[in-house]
Amino acid sequence: MRSTTAALIILADRRKLWSSAVETLRARFAGSVAGMAWTLIGPLLLMGLYASIYLVIFRIRVPELTSMQYVLYVLCGLMPFLMTSEAISTSTGSIAGNRQLLENTVFPVALMPAKHVLASQGAIIAALPVAILGAVFTDTASPAMLLLPVVWALHLLALFGICWILAILNVFIRDTQQFIGVVLMALLIASPFAYTPSMVPDTLQPLIYVNPLAYFVITYQSLVVYGEIPALPIVAGLVGFSIGSFTIGSIVFDRLKAAAIDHV
Repeated sequence: MRSTTAALIILADRRKLWSSAVETLRARFAGSVAGMAWTLIGPLLLMGLYASIYLVIFRIRVPELTSMQYVLYVLCGLMPFLMTSEAISTSTGSIAGNRQLLENTVFPVALMPAKHVLASQGAIIAALPVAILGAVFTDTASPAMLLLPVVWALHLLALFGICWILAILNVFIRDTQQFIGVVLMALLIASPFAYTPSMVPDTLQPLIYVNPLAYFVITYQSLVVYGEIPALPIVAGLVGFSIGSFTIGSIVFDRLKAAAIDHV
């Protein structure tokens, strides 16, 4: 069916998708000394910098968390943001910059945004083992952490859908790519990666829950730092947003792809 083409393509051509994501990373870091290791080193350095700033300079303290647990809290909040930010930033211009792929039958155009989503997973691949070890070290590890792969998979679904929409929309409206930076910064500020929702004034708390990224941030933090499954509204929001984004993104992409060919 036409409305499910994009969704089916990433399953049918998963090997092609994987190999193209690896090639994208190799091209990105070609010529550097550390090479593809920067996909892991870079996010860890950035997360360490953020944690140091909020702990040492801003001296933010969360009453129920020790200093080490707070560092873990920031780490778990930043890793979903970094993977989301990189995926959206790199995939939005992927089709507009390669318009010839719109009619390419060898490499389906739906794989273009998708390969950038996979290539953006360095942050979570690097941070998740550190977070798990940190949970063990700080005595917050629990069976709830077994759900981390499920949350990661749902996060990928959401990113596929969002990036499909933004990439195809950017073919028609080139300002989309310029606007993304502002939106991502707003999402970072509105995500409780360095503060808890309870620290936000009651009048501003709705701003957290209209931010879809916050559901992922809170869930990762709950599973790793607090050792528990988050509240039902958070779980429902995360699952609903992930499946909804993937489904809607596939439908929108498939319907606009034909118009994009004519537009080019």
